[in-house]
Amino acid sequence: MSRTAKIDISVTDLTIDGARVERHASDTASAVDADDVLARLQAFAAIPSVRLVDHTPRMRLEYHGTVIIVSRSAQNLLYVRVPEASHTAEQGTPESILTFLLDNPPPAATPETTSETPPPVEPVPAQANKAKKQLVFLGALLAVLAVLLFLRLRQTVPEGWTMISDPSEISTLHRELNGLYGDGVEIGSVLFELNDGIMLIQLVTDDPGHLDVLSETTYRYAKRDTTVMVLTKNDTGYTITGDGALSIDGQVYSRLME
Repeated sequence: MSRTAKIDISVTDLTIDGARVERHASDTASAVDADDVLARLQAFAAIPSVRLVDHTPRMRLEYHGTVIIVSRSAQNLLYVRVPEASHTAEQGTPESILTFLLDNPPPAATPETTSETPPPVEPVPAQANKAKKQLVFLGALLAVLAVLLFLRLRQTVPEGWTMISDPSEISTLHRELNGLYGDGVEIGSVLFELNDGIMLIQLVTDDPGHLDVLSETTYRYAKRDTTVMVLTKNDTGYTITGDGALSIDGQVYSRLME
């Protein structure tokens, strides 16, 4: 790998050093040394996965006509050669991605012919892996829908609960509890978002930065003894634990971000 190579960089939803996700950010840098590009890729790979929720950070690298787009999955870097529609995204390390960029010049142009080239046939193992991934995702989705159906059938407010009606107390609770809760950000994970009386239940997909909204409802606050409860429109109760997590039926969803 040439240490003297000069590479052009552009970023979206990401700072130019690759170290921080930033919504609507965009920047460019020209003739960057290969070692500097490697450091930026390493910084991009080190961003905590929870910071990627609802963001799609991308880094575009160009060297002697070869262009690749680098993005993030929950735990890994992904890269794809441009044009993206003609190539498959691959998982890589910062080192392997930089090596690929420097060692793979663009293909030479070929004369046009009148015969049509048939589309490439996807290898059978790739088709099998895609089908397996779809089944796993479908299974996770069905499990989530079953939980939602169970919650929808839950009945009225339990005895011993006191509704909170004071506007100032409700406003304070909104400020303290608004945020995203979940047990992880891997594909198939369920996330709960509280936002000023609106609850979104969302599913992490294999599209980085995209969440499928499974349910949207309103909620109020109540107290059971001294414990604050979140009570949805269909009278499903969630407990706010002592460390600020969201709990229901023994399942605890930690607060991921405010």
